[in-house]
Amino acid sequence: MKKSFKTAFSLAATLAVFLYGGDSKGASWQEVLQSRYDIVETFDELRDWTPGGQWYSAAGCPTCPSDTTLPRRLDGTKSIWGLWNNKGLAFQYDPGRGTFAPGDLITGGTSGARATVRQVWNLEGKWYIQLTDGNGVRGTTNFVAGERISCGSKTGSNLQWPLFIADHGPGKTWRGNGKSLVMDIGDNDNTDPRNPTMAGLGAQRMAAFLGDGRSGKSGYKKIHVFFMMKVSRTFFNKSQMSGATSVADGYDPVSVVKVFELDSGFTGVSQWGIPSEAAQVSGPDSHRLNEYGLNYSIFYFMGGGKSFPRSIFFGEGTRVAGGASRNYLVSRKGGIRPLRRGTSLDIESYIASGDWFGVEVASDIGTPGNNDGSLDFWIYDKNGSEKGHYSVRRENRVMHFDHFYNKFVLGGNRLSRSGKTGGNDSRWWIDDVIINGSRIGPSYFLLLKGTTLSTVPSSTPTKGTIPSGQ
Repeated sequence: MKKSFKTAFSLAATLAVFLYGGDSKGASWQEVLQSRYDIVETFDELRDWTPGGQWYSAAGCPTCPSDTTLPRRLDGTKSIWGLWNNKGLAFQYDPGRGTFAPGDLITGGTSGARATVRQVWNLEGKWYIQLTDGNGVRGTTNFVAGERISCGSKTGSNLQWPLFIADHGPGKTWRGNGKSLVMDIGDNDNTDPRNPTMAGLGAQRMAAFLGDGRSGKSGYKKIHVFFMMKVSRTFFNKSQMSGATSVADGYDPVSVVKVFELDSGFTGVSQWGIPSEAAQVSGPDSHRLNEYGLNYSIFYFMGGGKSFPRSIFFGEGTRVAGGASRNYLVSRKGGIRPLRRGTSLDIESYIASGDWFGVEVASDIGTPGNNDGSLDFWIYDKNGSEKGHYSVRRENRVMHFDHFYNKFVLGGNRLSRSGKTGGNDSRWWIDDVIINGSRIGPSYFLLLKGTTLSTVPSSTPTKGTIPSGQ
């Protein structure tokens, strides 16, 4: 499924020059990247997207490939995204008389829908009501945009369901225009009332299937994934005083916050393996088979607490299938290891400054039973400078099932029974997702430098459009 990749770094500059002198209409940033890499999502050429008053509280959805709520391209065709979930509902509203508060039972003037307010948020001058919803696998609410809402003498108006893919404004889209994807963690067990969970203002998970649908050995033996990322300044809580678990002015301990994952062996976005393979799997985690598969890696936020009071960084947890035929199961390979080399890969400075930064991971799954897998992890600043590189070799990443990486998932959940992980605004933004068979970052930023905003006519709304003949 992968096209050939030109390995010479200098060819990126050649491509940029070629595109400048191309056809009369020029090439969009999406087209520039598509001509260079295997799979590209800039979000610019997708319709604005929200699931509206619907949610999945489960992590997988077998009906997603035919789901009408999936993101679509401008022409109405399918995008790369085949799965979403969102563990909560929220809508933007215009306050009227009085002030809504958690516990209020609100009613929609048009729909007649009723729900209890779970939380009220004011973010960047916009008001949001988060609803208390049922815990079903899939749910919906009958509240509609534009209707009057009330609770006794308190009133307001439901303005809209938040857009998950849209132009979120200059600070929330990479390079300042175009569109991006907004996510929030949601939650499933953070019950501390002093640290309420935000949900419904972004997607909790987004997944793309990369295989051919016929075999788990389709996709990438060695996969490279790149994306630009921005994290809310208040995503991570700061400690107010020293205590048993934290240091004053340091970060509260970061628990399990999933950021993205690389999965292998899938034949659909929510289907692992062919039937004969799935029949050989049992054990306590077999019910999660179609979510994660058996050989996969999850990348987390880590840091804070007593050990890393002022540092936030990524970690990786790897799972490798164990057992024997008819009783294969997932077995953890060690714990979650920090992806650090000194502090060059730490990201707290980008969060504090509100800056975008780039993430690239390359993982070779190797061959079954051999220590020939590998991992490389890079962080880039917004100018394209490589700030850190973590590398390991000679790892066993697949013991059973000769499969390749063919599912990519953004997001996940936050498991924080202490209530310590996550601040008042748990949103994060993603742009320019690229999946390829070889290194991405250096050539991406070289292309980017040839397509700065100064080269784009002010009348051109599409991010990164390259004018021809200049």
